[in-house]
Amino acid sequence: MQIKSICESMCVDYYEIKGANGEIDTNYRLKVLTFMGETMKKGVINVWKMAEELDDYLQNYHYKVTINTKRPPQLVLKKEGYYV
Repeated sequence: MQIKSICESMCVDYYEIKGANGEIDTNYRLKVLTFMGETMKKGVINVWKMAEELDDYLQNYHYKVTINTKRPPQLVLKKEGYYV
C-alpha cells in the first residue's frame, strides 16, 4: 500500500516482508518514508500499529491512497527474534 500527502511531497509505502526462507511474515510490514523522492526512514512495523497510522494519516493529515494493491514482499532478516 502507498499513501501520499496532498502536495505529494511525502510518501509512505508499506510492504509485506519475507525472511531468508521466503516465508511471508503476516504480523509485520516494512514501512518506507520518502520525502521529495528521497528515502528518509525505513523500519519494520506491526500490522496493528500500521492500521492505526493509516487511520491517522488519512483522517487527520488528509493523505490519499495512491496504490492499494499487494506490493511485492521485501526481504528483511531477523536476528535473535528481532528484525535488523
